[in-house]
Amino acid sequence: IGRLESEVGVKNVAPFLVFFAESRPKLMLQNLSHVLDLLNHDPYSMRSAIVSAISHILVYLGKPQEEQDNTTLDVTKSRASLLDLLTERVYDVSSFTRASVLKAWIRLTTTQSIPKDRIVSVATLAMDRLQDKTVLVRKQAMQLLTLLLENNPYMKSLAPQPYQNKLAELY
Repeated sequence: IGRLESEVGVKNVAPFLVFFAESRPKLMLQNLSHVLDLLNHDPYSMRSAIVSAISHILVYLGKPQEEQDNTTLDVTKSRASLLDLLTERVYDVSSFTRASVLKAWIRLTTTQSIPKDRIVSVATLAMDRLQDKTVLVRKQAMQLLTLLLENNPYMKSLAPQPYQNKLAELY
């Protein structure tokens, strides 16, 4: 991508990255290493766009193998490393990027692209962000927690009767 020092360059490249990842996630995944270096640079809008692009890639990787293009990539390793990257980015310096990361988690929750073993850690992450100093991040964290509860994959297997009986015993 080269140098993106001007604000105009960032404003043009950031939406392109998101659109590119949304329309061609496999191709974006193959070239993601060229873009990830920009996560350590100043323009928060570029970091937010990269986070959004990663969420589109994760939605693609979360699809069953039949729906993916004949991929030869190591899906499990790629998916785990991208999920770890999203987890790290929730502590970004910019509140706009932190909010963007939470929006990415919201997108993954609504498309059911979060692995079951990560749901508890994502909920913990969202609860931690409820203590953020900016309203924008707290709002996104609340939305994420709400969606995690609404889309709980264990909801069908949880019968309320044993818990109600236990509650009755306690009181």
